[in-house]
Amino acid sequence: MTLAGLIGCGGTGTVHTMPFERRDFPPTEPPAEVVRYDEAYWWLENDELNIALRRVFPCLSGPACERESLLSLVVKGMPAGRERLYTLEREALRERSSDRGLHRRSASLMGVAVIATPRGERLEGRFHASVRQQRFSILTGWSPMLAHGPLAVMAGTFEAVHDPQAGREIRTRVEEDGFDRSPEMWGLTWDAIEWLPSPETGTSPDTDTAPALPTEP
Repeated sequence: MTLAGLIGCGGTGTVHTMPFERRDFPPTEPPAEVVRYDEAYWWLENDELNIALRRVFPCLSGPACERESLLSLVVKGMPAGRERLYTLEREALRERSSDRGLHRRSASLMGVAVIATPRGERLEGRFHASVRQQRFSILTGWSPMLAHGPLAVMAGTFEAVHDPQAGREIRTRVEEDGFDRSPEMWGLTWDAIEWLPSPETGTSPDTDTAPALPTEP
C-alpha cells in the first residue's frame, strides 16, 4: 500500500458484483458482493484516462490468508464539461480478486461509465459493466476460456486522487498472467465473442452463474 493509502487520502471506491443470472438463491447468499476500496488513483497516459482501485485485507496468520481486490478501468480521453458519458467495451475494465487461496478475475464485455471533470487532484465517477469471469486452479490454470466464462454485473462509484505511480502499479498487477487488453486474451477475435442471452432460451449456452467470492464482512 502506498503512503497515501496509509494516511487515508488515497481515494475510495465501492463496487457491487452480482451474477448475471441465478439458478438458485439460498438464504445465506448475499444479493451482491460488495468491496469498499480504500485506494483509488487516476492518471492520463497516451490519451487514456486510467482509474485504478485497490483494497488489501491483511491477515495476522500471514500472506496465505490475505484478501486483495484490484480493479483497472481505462477509457479514452478526459471528461468535457461537467461530466462525460463513456461507452465501455471489452478492453475497458479488468478486475482481480484473491481470497485465502481463491482467485478470480473479470473482464468487461460492455457497459457505461460517467466521469466528472477533475476538481483539483480528485476525480469522481461511476460505472456499470457486464463482465465475464475466470477462476484459477492448480490443475486447470485460469478457466474456462474467458469468452465462455460466467457472466456477472459490476457497478460502482469512485473518488480517485491523481497518482500515476501508484495507479500504474495496480494496473500492472491486474494485467499479470496474460490478462491484458488484447483480443488474443479471449482466445477469439472481438467479433466472435458472443455473450448476449439466446432469444430462444433466455440464456447463453455458455453462461453459468458467476459465483462470488465471500463478501466483505
